[in-house]
Amino acid sequence: MLPAGSSEELARTPHSRHSSCLWPRSCLPSPQALSPEPPLLLTPKCKPSLPRHLALVLGLLLGLLLASLLPAPAQILWDFATDSPSSGIPPNLSVSPLSQGNTTGSPPLLSTTSPSGTYPGATGGNNAGLAARIGPLDTNPAASPYFELTLSPAGGYQVTLITFTFGSRRTGTGPQKYTLRSSADNYATEIAGGNLLANATNWALYPNSGLALSSSTPLTLRLYGYDGAGNPNAGTTNWRLDDLSLTADLTTSGSPIPTLTSFSPSSGPPGTTVTILGSFFG
Repeated sequence: MLPAGSSEELARTPHSRHSSCLWPRSCLPSPQALSPEPPLLLTPKCKPSLPRHLALVLGLLLGLLLASLLPAPAQILWDFATDSPSSGIPPNLSVSPLSQGNTTGSPPLLSTTSPSGTYPGATGGNNAGLAARIGPLDTNPAASPYFELTLSPAGGYQVTLITFTFGSRRTGTGPQKYTLRSSADNYATEIAGGNLLANATNWALYPNSGLALSSSTPLTLRLYGYDGAGNPNAGTTNWRLDDLSLTADLTTSGSPIPTLTSFSPSSGPPGTTVTILGSFFG
């Protein structure tokens, strides 16, 4: 700082990379002072300019670090060439074949009848079906019909269901509504649900996301169909499924997700040491 009332002229030093650094002219070395003697080292009377986007860069780097610590969720797919998933089963997770429940008569699970094809990504070919009885939802044994599968994480792991999507077609006597439930509470609570389109000739895709259902033990999922009406024939398929897809996240049971609490400083010149605070980064 210059003394109050001083009229000494300020100049920008040609040796500073920071345009905001001003020097009193009396502080600048003369050409004779710079040669042949070693250059005079001066301390600027201002703070150096800081990179404007350092905080943004740090945030991006930390995001990438966190993402690298977490495995991507698995997308498990059925195209019903068989009753087992066609792809997507991750290590440390077993997935059962799809099966029927509470169907009338003995219709085949897999069939090429009425192939899918009226929604984006429909695979056609085989589909899964059952002969559904009519009436309101009843999750008791020998009541509403359902499709069933089981997710079994290996010891020390936890599976989390994130999405459940399926293509479906029903006839006039087939279920008018669906509900997804699990063995976690003996099928008492709806995880996802909705109406099934009435058109008996067209298929539709039914996406269900944001489910967040977790279990470290085998988890059975049932897709119930209900509220059908009319006079269905026993053993005649009136509800079909294709292109079943579910997203599941598999994590180590009891190991919390890495959490970032803070980092400092939020800005600084190149070479600044940044301290990152958080938990469960091991």
